[in-house]
Amino acid sequence: MEEVNVARTVEMLAEVLSSCSPDDRIALISVIKEVLNDQLVRTQIDECEMKCSRCGGVEFSRYGKTAAGSQRWQCKHCQAVRCFNATGMILANTKLTNDQWMTYAECFVDHLPSSRVCERVGVCPKTAWFMRIRALEALYNYLPAFQMRSGMGVEVDEIYFRESFKGTRFEGLENKPREARHDRIGSKQGISDDQICVVTAFDDADDFFFEVTCRGALTHDVALDTLKGRICSGAIVNTDLHRAYGRVMREIGVAVHNAVSAKDEGSIPRMNKIHQDIRTFMAPFKGVSTRWLHLYLSWYKWIRTFSSNSMAAVKQIAAGDYIHTWQSIKDMPYPFRDGRMNPTKC
Repeated sequence: MEEVNVARTVEMLAEVLSSCSPDDRIALISVIKEVLNDQLVRTQIDECEMKCSRCGGVEFSRYGKTAAGSQRWQCKHCQAVRCFNATGMILANTKLTNDQWMTYAECFVDHLPSSRVCERVGVCPKTAWFMRIRALEALYNYLPAFQMRSGMGVEVDEIYFRESFKGTRFEGLENKPREARHDRIGSKQGISDDQICVVTAFDDADDFFFEVTCRGALTHDVALDTLKGRICSGAIVNTDLHRAYGRVMREIGVAVHNAVSAKDEGSIPRMNKIHQDIRTFMAPFKGVSTRWLHLYLSWYKWIRTFSSNSMAAVKQIAAGDYIHTWQSIKDMPYPFRDGRMNPTKC
């Protein structure tokens, strides 16, 4: 039975990745390369627009690099040394060549895992993964907002992912969350506090949204905070029989709320299809850290957007800023955990 499921997953993945024609793929790669070239030029221009905070001078000379690898600059007028890392563009402060980023553009479109990116781009696994995170952060910040109109139909449901600490080091932690699992040994069955709830919705305009909301089962307060402002009064909403939805829909004031059993075939077919596609999309990565789950979901939404409007989707990268550096990743808090790694609900 497992072999059948794996074969089906591979078949579905091939279908998702082949949704665009060869001509569309070539066009998309071409646009992404133009975007990356624009960002490289903008990064070089930003160096010419730097201003000294002490004397206001605009002439600088390079003055070595910091321990983290950031370029340092010395003002030619007052000799003050500064680091200018605030541009945040994808190609800012990169040590990779322009050709390597051009090659990576093709890998990104092809939805390749880091091991394949290493082979194509000629970088180590750590760098390949970090290139992906930078691109995904840019996409996440500029994805179009989910918009509902009165009288429009929408399906709402949750999808759960097991909490993952992939890539996290526990050495030196006083309060280790749990021991590493192998082949799901020791995993709790059903919906438990070991799972992360993602609320998703799909409307008649073929628009889709997701929100990584909480640990464990969805509650009324979390559902209200997530859906209020996204689903307007007058909407026609289909959900499963989860008790949180009935009260939330009454408070929002939707026109019609159809609550049907998830066991009924065809109850919320579009949402079920999207959840199936999401799991297929995630399968090649063999586990995604909870820390980056929202970015990988944005990647899935980006692919959906590209299938209907390639130019609009790619342009979202053009103004994209990345957020995290290697140093900030080490210090960033873990989702749904406090500073001592104790679990929290939201």
